[in-house]
Amino acid sequence: MSRKRHGTKSNRERALYTSSLRQRPAQPTVEEELDFELTDDGELDYSLPDTPTDRPREAKFRIRDHFRKYWIQWTFSVAGLVVLIFISDFYTSLARLEERSQQAEKRMDRLSERNENSRMEIDSLKTRIIEIETYLKIRFGF
Repeated sequence: MSRKRHGTKSNRERALYTSSLRQRPAQPTVEEELDFELTDDGELDYSLPDTPTDRPREAKFRIRDHFRKYWIQWTFSVAGLVVLIFISDFYTSLARLEERSQQAEKRMDRLSERNENSRMEIDSLKTRIIEIETYLKIRFGF
């Protein structure tokens, strides 16, 4: 693009602008000499500039801007936290289920022991009844 072309101006607008520039009185540019301090040392100046700091903003605006800027990180962080909570809850439920199954297994073992003891008692009672029957048959001739 050439230097004389103006993209947003028509030919008429350009002509009016250049004619208005020609009609203005020329004001010479004031050239002031800049006063630089001459130094021979090559050290760099690491001092902080004396510019004023930004005005403090309200907390709600800072928080809003923070969430607008880092919303993707917050989304993934919250999703990760939810997943961790679900995993923790799953393992807790699994541990409770395992504990209940162990307690049920212990109860089953105790019941089977009682059942075995009851069978042994029944067997001993049956042998006792048989002994009594044989005694009665021998003694009284039944």
